[in-house]
Amino acid sequence: MKYSRVRAVRLLVIGLTLLLARRTLAHREDYIDETLVFQTVQQHAIEPEYWFDYGTRPGTDFTRHHVALEYGITSHLMLDGRATVEAPSNDDANFDSARLEIRSRFAEEGDWPIDVAVSAEANTRRLDNGPL
Repeated sequence: MKYSRVRAVRLLVIGLTLLLARRTLAHREDYIDETLVFQTVQQHAIEPEYWFDYGTRPGTDFTRHHVALEYGITSHLMLDGRATVEAPSNDDANFDSARLEIRSRFAEEGDWPIDVAVSAEANTRRLDNGPL
């Protein structure tokens, strides 16, 4: 019974958060997780990000919390770092994964017939609560 009550409270909090959300501005492709996005942040701009995933695995629910920070080195070159913590059934939190990415675009969006950008990234992931 306690399990379903906790789940109901989580869903209620998520639902109320969505109902109270106000208009916000975002790039049309910025919602795509783990996908190269053409846009870069402005020079010297810092853009913190947070999002979470909530789901079910056989026998348990899980929540993953993602914290990221983007920094604009120039108007066309940026660094993006992310760390993910997983909290199975909201017990002890575990490191899940991390990523460091550098992204560069060669022109402004729409200046060329094809928008060209390059990205390189390094990833690490913890497997089965073992060492990195």
